[in-house]
Amino acid sequence: MLITAVTWRDALKVMGTITVSVMLCDHTLSGLEWPDRHVALRGIFRSPALLLLSDVTSSTLSEDVLRFEAFDVLSRPFTRESLLSTLEFAHIHWEMRPPNPPKIGITGI
Repeated sequence: MLITAVTWRDALKVMGTITVSVMLCDHTLSGLEWPDRHVALRGIFRSPALLLLSDVTSSTLSEDVLRFEAFDVLSRPFTRESLLSTLEFAHIHWEMRPPNPPKIGITGI
């Protein structure tokens, strides 16, 4: 299933109603800076593996991905095969990860 959202707020609203295993997120999506997005995801019981998409390769962005425990960053252009492989690996990672500790409400909305 593919669900699209134009803003970060819209994405969080959707994820408050269904379980999503992998979230593709352009690092420039409007609404919150991307590290704040990942913090907001922690309010969801079974938060998705966050995969950032970027037009630039940046060591700072890669370091932030590790620091904020997002899954990975893919720099454009990428091949269909590399995207599908990364999505599959992210889904497996999500399945093996324990749920987040319970929190009241979703933050960042």
